[in-house]
Amino acid sequence: MIGIIIPPLLASAMGWPIVGILFGALIPVTMLLSLLGTRERKEYQIDEPLPIFTAFKETLSNKPFLNITLTYTLIDFFTGLTLTILPLYARFILKMEEGLVGFAAIGIAIGILTSVLFWK
Repeated sequence: MIGIIIPPLLASAMGWPIVGILFGALIPVTMLLSLLGTRERKEYQIDEPLPIFTAFKETLSNKPFLNITLTYTLIDFFTGLTLTILPLYARFILKMEEGLVGFAAIGIAIGILTSVLFWK
């Protein structure tokens, strides 16, 4: 939710180029911190990893994995598409101010998050 609200508010105060530079500097730092905190637990490590083609064959023959991967890919794609189009709709169709567009996206995000309960 913060990522939806903060950028338009900052952009209305500083302009999109400055916000782009700011986020362009902050995002790699957070990604690096996340990468440094990612470690595989010793009890799950195997001595010899599978050869790459064998690993792909095993992965692509796992039907439940493919189903859940496709499902989450579609959910992520359409959520991102909705949140990408919403600012344009709010700005040009609803004639909202640029700083308030993020608040319109909260309604969509809350709707998407509450619908997760019914995805079973």
